[in-house]
Amino acid sequence: MKIYKTQEEVTADIKDGVLAIDGDVRFECNISIIASIVVTDGGLNCWDLNCLGLICWNLKCRDLKCLNLNCFDLTCRDLTCWDLNCRDLTCWDLNCRDLKCLNLNCKNINCRNINCENINCEDINCWDLNCRDLICWNLKCRDLSYFALCLAYQSITCTSYKARRKVHQEPICLDGELTISK
Repeated sequence: MKIYKTQEEVTADIKDGVLAIDGDVRFECNISIIASIVVTDGGLNCWDLNCLGLICWNLKCRDLKCLNLNCFDLTCRDLTCWDLNCRDLTCWDLNCRDLKCLNLNCKNINCRNINCENINCEDINCWDLNCRDLICWNLKCRDLSYFALCLAYQSITCTSYKARRKVHQEPICLDGELTISK
């Protein structure tokens, strides 16, 4: 496992704007670089990471700020990202412009566009939401598009909603109400 203890060690390994790491890596310092990080055959474990681009198989991080992120499994406390493509994402707070994900488990999501297979979340705030199955506590979005089922424990607020399956259920709010805003 490669262990970086200082920002200077990280900067020294950057070649042509890329920090290429073969195998597992752990950052024991806060990292802020204007470069891409590519991790092959391993995972990345860090506290605070700020980078231009990140490609990784497994990522565990407390705070992550990234322009482009492609990841197989991502576990993070705070994630701020421009473009995020991920298979499995577990996050405490997610702020993202574009999110494409197979499975998303998150406490709070603030996003411009979400395209996801399955979402389980406490609060979702976004512009456009396109997903297969959605279960959350509170949902606020501009346009809601879902396959067959959209369920919120409290409330759903949107300007429009559309089910993409002929046989579907209208949006369900167990303890609140569905509000169509203009």
